[in-house]
Amino acid sequence: LLIVLIVSITHFLGSFAAYGSSLLAMPFFMALTGDLHFSVGVLLSLGLVQALVILRKNHSSIDWRKMLLICGGMILGAPIGILLMDHLPRREILILLGILLVSSGVMGLFRKSVDHNRWPPWLNLLVLMGAGAVHAAFASGGSFLILYARNALQDKESFRATLAMVWVVIDILLLVQLGLSGHLELRVLPAVACGAVAVVTVGLAVEILVARFSQRAFMLLISYLLILSGTVTLLRSV
Repeated sequence: LLIVLIVSITHFLGSFAAYGSSLLAMPFFMALTGDLHFSVGVLLSLGLVQALVILRKNHSSIDWRKMLLICGGMILGAPIGILLMDHLPRREILILLGILLVSSGVMGLFRKSVDHNRWPPWLNLLVLMGAGAVHAAFASGGSFLILYARNALQDKESFRATLAMVWVVIDILLLVQLGLSGHLELRVLPAVACGAVAVVTVGLAVEILVARFSQRAFMLLISYLLILSGTVTLLRSV
């Protein structure tokens, strides 16, 4: 029941922007179970369900070029996160990521986004690889990815659909990798089955609500979610 409650709240918020659900849910999962591999397995599975719900009506808005670029960068970074899952300096990484997310969200409230095309290609690659590594290690790479996507995908339909397609690809690959490494066990299935019902229900509700958002309101929502994600990330480091 607690897992369903956590999933319902966090995935309701995350469904608006197609990111952030796992980041918001992870500290509650860890407090409840104390098991990183179990939490990552459940949240990756539910992230896949959430993405499919978003794509049900928005698949025609996918920016395939940027989707392939994002997936390529994240796939390059994912093995780093998987290999170092139990060895990364967790506290330091979360503090730096939290500060970066809060700062980016605050700046987004007061000025227009910077054109990502002005970023040097190596910086884009590092951000996307970092998103892949963090997502593989903590199932929370969406917040890192959003630093790129907020500027690269400024149309709300394209933003949500492209990110959802990214999560389909990345989450399937990571679930396969976790299974091959022995970190994905059958004991996640009851939690995934119960959580999936909640994810589908809140996802369908969000599809109705997000259609009423203007483009400006949607970009402001992204900034607020960045601040919320950064705050949660900092709290996780305590």
